[in-house]
Amino acid sequence: MSLILGLDPGGTTGFAVFDVQPGEPFKLLEHGQISNGSYGFARWWDERPDLHGARVVSETFEDDHRTEDPDITPLRIEGILDYVARDWIGQPNYCKASAPDEFMKRYGLWFKGQPHATDAARHVVHWAKSKRHVPTLRAWWPRRA
Repeated sequence: MSLILGLDPGGTTGFAVFDVQPGEPFKLLEHGQISNGSYGFARWWDERPDLHGARVVSETFEDDHRTEDPDITPLRIEGILDYVARDWIGQPNYCKASAPDEFMKRYGLWFKGQPHATDAARHVVHWAKSKRHVPTLRAWWPRRA
């Protein structure tokens, strides 16, 4: 089994775990939200050795100057990822636009009451598109007749 862990880091960190098998589309295994910022994430990571070999796709922090005192919790989580994850890829927040709400609902990736988990899955969707993962592209964007 090969795993991809999508993350939407912050005060509440969303996660979505997908299984990737050769020749098959990504398959959602689990999703959820982790509270307590970087401390909660570090504790969660320690309790999840099954994910330590996963490829991680995470939103990265960018100060867009929209707020005077931005929450830098995502930066702390990025620091943790630098230390604990062998293979992690960062994406800016605008990559989530690759997977609009209607798409997420259609493919069972909309997690009611868990917006951060949904956003974590959006990052995995964007990664699948950007890497042209053909089985996933065919499953999620079938050709029209």
